[in-house]
Amino acid sequence: FDRYKAIATMGEGVGQVGTALPPGPSVFSEKDLAQMPGYRRDKTADIAEAKKLLAEAGYANGITTTMLSRAGWPSFEDMAVYTAQQLSQVGIKVTIDSRESALYLRARATGDFEMSALAAGALFPDPMGMLFYYGPKNDYRYESAKRDDAVLRYDTAVDPATREKAAKDLDKALMDEVPYIIAFWEVANVAHWKEVKGVVPWNGQWNNNTWEQVWLTP
Repeated sequence: FDRYKAIATMGEGVGQVGTALPPGPSVFSEKDLAQMPGYRRDKTADIAEAKKLLAEAGYANGITTTMLSRAGWPSFEDMAVYTAQQLSQVGIKVTIDSRESALYLRARATGDFEMSALAAGALFPDPMGMLFYYGPKNDYRYESAKRDDAVLRYDTAVDPATREKAAKDLDKALMDEVPYIIAFWEVANVAHWKEVKGVVPWNGQWNNNTWEQVWLTP
């Protein structure tokens, strides 16, 4: 899966390669990821390894699957099309099942899908900011003993080093088990007119957005 090409196309050149956890000091850096299978810029070895793994699993001639998508939402539809194109390179044929929002959300809630496109953001800038999507009882039915152990150690850590190790263990578990293919992390840009004063960039797109000290000048 070419994440750099995803940034160039879907992200229009703006974005950051990352894993299932929000980018930050507690998870693998973009520099570290560039040396890892699945994240390397040159996809030759990754594609060959993926085909080998499929063959070993009994799918030497490829496999077919269906991806649920959300009709009318470009971020979902673009992701579905791009993912289908990328997976086709290793012999996985994806048919896109695009449904209007109510039916898409019902399918997700009931588990009526094989794969699903998703455009989502972290609720807060912390390794656990995406726990809604991969934590216990998530609507993608992903459960993992390694995940549970790492989350528990993260939540109960009393020092930064222990917490960081738990976060990286969780990051690695999600990379190994691949409940999600993370294309890239978008970068939130905030613009305002020069007459707007007192705007302070917040930590996260939906976190600590306060406007009490913002004012207009002529």
